[in-house]
Amino acid sequence: MGVIANFSYSCLHLFAFSGLVSCCAGSVLDEKGSLGHSFAAVQPKNSLMITVVRKWSCLASLMVFSAVAGYAQVPSGHVLLNFDNSNSPVIDLTGGFNPTNQVLIGAGGQQVPISFSGVLINVKPNGKITGQSSATVTVSDSPVAVDYLVNGKMSGGGTRPIKANLTLNARGNGTVSGQPTKLSLVITYNLTYNPADVSLEGTSRGSLSMSASGKSKINSPVGVELPSTSDGSWSALLDIIPTKQIAGSGQVQIRPVGQILGGNLSGSFSAAQNLSKIKLTGTGDSRGFNVKFNLGVNAEGAPELETMKGKILGQSVLQ
Repeated sequence: MGVIANFSYSCLHLFAFSGLVSCCAGSVLDEKGSLGHSFAAVQPKNSLMITVVRKWSCLASLMVFSAVAGYAQVPSGHVLLNFDNSNSPVIDLTGGFNPTNQVLIGAGGQQVPISFSGVLINVKPNGKITGQSSATVTVSDSPVAVDYLVNGKMSGGGTRPIKANLTLNARGNGTVSGQPTKLSLVITYNLTYNPADVSLEGTSRGSLSMSASGKSKINSPVGVELPSTSDGSWSALLDIIPTKQIAGSGQVQIRPVGQILGGNLSGSFSAAQNLSKIKLTGTGDSRGFNVKFNLGVNAEGAPELETMKGKILGQSVLQ
């Protein structure tokens, strides 16, 4: 029986069923002969033992067949998996970007506040951070219209802290402290997700140049609030088709109302382990993310997550 349990689901069914038929047929032939007609035959002394063993084997095959058929369950239809921000979080910075406590170092080491309005960034499925448009940079309470460009990436997650590293370049013309000036700035941000505060914190380093007053360094600790569309939690909705190889489609949604990433399902089912191995891979505009889910079955017969591993928005997820 231990050897039989190592066969695949389909092979085990075939083995048990063929054994059931052959042993039952053998029992009939022992007593009746071919086509059910009685005949006289020379029986060995242990013929009784052979008959008993065959009947026991027939019963054992039936028990194996029934047990496997009732135990193995392939998930089908919709399966919803939820993850909160303390359990494999995924953060999405898509939206407005305005670090707090940002300053430039002015004359004599004086700190001059600098802030943004209208800087929008987007996090792609593979974790790349982009942004390009027009916005306003405010220096010492003086707003200046600029064109900006943002590039960066998300990383970490799983067993490592989630990080966002990005660089903002901006150029524009305006009036600062009553003086007309050309403005250009370059700032690099190194940010780490703080799950306790559900925000990012880190440093901003770079420089701001104005034709009216020269170049100043930017070097300060900053904080970045997550957009209202993301709180670190996410869901996976799998629409499973249990064909010979598992197929279907699925979605990952950044919660509460963030990006929705779509993709296709592929995978297989192990009857011996009663385990479905399913991979969700992004397609089209969602290309660049993938997650592998291993689903078992709980006591009520419903799908249950065993393990999970992948990357969403450039961040590793692991359970």
